Amino acid sequence: MLTMRDAFFLRIFEKAKHNSDIVVLTSDFSAPSFDKFRTELPGQFVNTGISEQNTLLVATGLSLSGKIVFVTSIAPFITMRCFEQTRLFAADMNLNIKIVAIGAGFSYNTAGPTHHSVEDIALMRTLPNMQIFLPCCNSQVEAFAEFCSETPGPAYVRLDRMTLDELYGGSFSCADNPGFSILRDVTPLTIVSTGYMVKTALNAAAELGKQGVSVGVLDINRLPLNETDLFAVLKDIKQLMVMEEHVKQGGLGSYIVDLLSVNNIQLPVKRFAFDFSKGYYHRYGSREEMHEDCCIGVKWILKELENNV
Repeated sequence: MLTMRDAFFLRIFEKAKHNSDIVVLTSDFSAPSFDKFRTELPGQFVNTGISEQNTLLVATGLSLSGKIVFVTSIAPFITMRCFEQTRLFAADMNLNIKIVAIGAGFSYNTAGPTHHSVEDIALMRTLPNMQIFLPCCNSQVEAFAEFCSETPGPAYVRLDRMTLDELYGGSFSCADNPGFSILRDVTPLTIVSTGYMVKTALNAAAELGKQGVSVGVLDINRLPLNETDLFAVLKDIKQLMVMEEHVKQGGLGSYIVDLLSVNNIQLPVKRFAFDFSKGYYHRYGSREEMHEDCCIGVKWILKELENNV
């Protein structure tokens, strides 16, 4: 199975073969999908070196000349290191620049906090015109690649570094997608999640199902989402749990709580996210071990769910 990165850029490659305006910029990044561009479409691929701020400036010039620009690098570098350029040019000028971040959350589990991407949703949520895509499997990745190549404006695509299980049976469509999908029928107790954590939510719900407890699961895959459609689903929920591989401040949980508050909807929300108030996470191990250590793993979810049924 392809990594999310290769699934995304192989689809972009197929589009680029028929559209010379599509250009890919990388910051000293290598991948099998990029080799396709280097060898077959060298005029539509540029390695700018380890210079993310400059990469965004090059992308700005190309976009102003009519190009559809895909910029990619390791997630914290392509978001935080060049945030000013993204803010002033891609977002404020509403340019056709797609920022594709590799390594969401703890994807780089052996590389330490320099490579952890746990604030990126919060950052991108603050920007005008920015569409945020949060795929949990390759079906969504490929659909979002198609959508981004055909839809003007800035976008942020948050990809996992690892190969993730297919959760949509190989088929996902952006047509009429409200920004979320119901993966397990909504019940009074429902989990909302995104990206890598969707599988964790499904595993937790399945474990409780064995005990006769029904738990719904929603996959949030795009922000901003269709609020009317979401509220229609939330009316049947009595307790909401939000699971994310992100800090609590500004992430998916904050987005949901903000929506509920602004629309005066009374709904208890329990949030499972990183608490780095005393510093970043400096330990190493498997992703699951790191999640349990940070109190967002399946064991913690089950404990909390069992306390609410």
